[in-house]
Amino acid sequence: MTTLPWIICILLVLALIALHFLHQRRFHKTTEGLKKTFQEQLSASEAAIGRINRELTTQFQNLLEGIPDGLLVLDKDQRLEFVNTPAINLLRLPSNPIGLKLLEGVRWPELMTLIENLTPDQRANTMELPSPSSSQGWFKVFAALINPEGPFPKKYIVAIRDITETRLTEQHQREFVANISHELRTPVSHIKGWAETLLGNLGNIPRETEQRFLESILRNAIRLELIINDLLVLSALESSTIPIKRECVDLQALLHQVTDEFQKRATEKGITITCSLPRVCIWGDPLRIEQVLFNLIDNAIKYGRPNGHIQIGASVKDAIAEVFVADDGPGIPPEALERIFEKFYRVDVSRSRATGGTGLGLAIVKQIIQAHGGKVWAESIPGKGTTFRFTLPAVSNSE
Repeated sequence: MTTLPWIICILLVLALIALHFLHQRRFHKTTEGLKKTFQEQLSASEAAIGRINRELTTQFQNLLEGIPDGLLVLDKDQRLEFVNTPAINLLRLPSNPIGLKLLEGVRWPELMTLIENLTPDQRANTMELPSPSSSQGWFKVFAALINPEGPFPKKYIVAIRDITETRLTEQHQREFVANISHELRTPVSHIKGWAETLLGNLGNIPRETEQRFLESILRNAIRLELIINDLLVLSALESSTIPIKRECVDLQALLHQVTDEFQKRATEKGITITCSLPRVCIWGDPLRIEQVLFNLIDNAIKYGRPNGHIQIGASVKDAIAEVFVADDGPGIPPEALERIFEKFYRVDVSRSRATGGTGLGLAIVKQIIQAHGGKVWAESIPGKGTTFRFTLPAVSNSE
C-alpha cells in the first residue's frame, strides 16, 4: 500500500511532462502559423508598396511630361538621370539621352557655367540664356543643387522655359513705343513751330506766308488725327471691342465702290487699275472689309511705280474666297515680308515719310482679316512688285 502514492506521483509527473510537451508543440505550431501569416502579410504589404511606388512614379513622370517646361535631373557627374520630352525638344537632345553627360547631349557652355557655379552656399540660380540651337531663341533657366552635403547622392535639377516669344513681344513693344513717339512728335513739332512763329510775329507776317503756315498747321493736325484714329481702331480690334457684323457682302460691288474713290489719284500718277473677279458673296462685316480693300489699294498706289498697273482679283475654292491686290512697284525684300504687318513697320522709312500714311494700315488689315477667321500674307519679288492676298469665308449659292 505504501507504493501507491509514489505511483500516483510518478503518473502525475508524467502527465505534467506530457501536457508540457503537448502545449509546447501546440505553441510551436501556433508560432509557425503566425510567422507564416506575418510573412505572407509582409510580402503582400511589400508588393502593395511596390505597386503604389510604381504608380506614383508613373504619375509623377506623366505630370513632368505634361508641363511645357523642360526638366533635367543630373547626377554628381552631370549625367542625365531624367529628361522630359519638352527638354528633349527644346535642346534637340537624342531620343534616349539617359546616362549621357550633359555636354555630350548639347553644347551649351552658358548652362554648364550656371551649374558649375552652384555651391552649398548658393544652391539655386536663375538666368536668361541664349538658345544653344537657335540664333533667335532665348530660355529662362533655373538650376538647383540638391543634397550637396547630406547622406544622399548629390544631384542637379534644371528647369528650362522658352521665352523667345516673350522677348520678341517686349522688343516689339519697345519698337512700337519708339515708333509712335516719333510719329506723334513730328506733326506736333511742326504745329508747335508754326504756331510759335505766328504768335511771335503777329501783324508782321505777309498774308500769303501766314496762310502757308496755317495750312501746314492744319495738315499736321489732320495727320495727328489720322494716327490717333488708326491707333484707336487698332486697339479696339486687338481687344475685340469692335463688333464684327456677319452678313452676305457682294465683293464685286464693294470693290468697284472702293476703286472709284481712287480713280483720281491713280490717274494723276498714270496708274491703271484692273479688276477681275467672279460674282461672289463673302460672309463678313461690309465696313471692315471695305477698310481692308481701301488700305491695300491705297498702299498699292503709294508704292506702285508711276504709269504702272494695279491688278485686283479673286477666286473661290471650298467655300473660301481668296482676294489679291498686286502692284508693279519696287517690291519688298524677303527679310521684311514677315514684319510688314507690324505696327509702324516701314520697309523704306524715307519713302514712307514722303508718301504719307500712319504706318498702321497693314496692321489694321491683319486684325480685321483675323477677326473674320481669315488669313493675310504678302508675296513679293524685289524690283517687280508686291501682291497682298487675304482669305475670307464665301457664301455658297445654296445659302
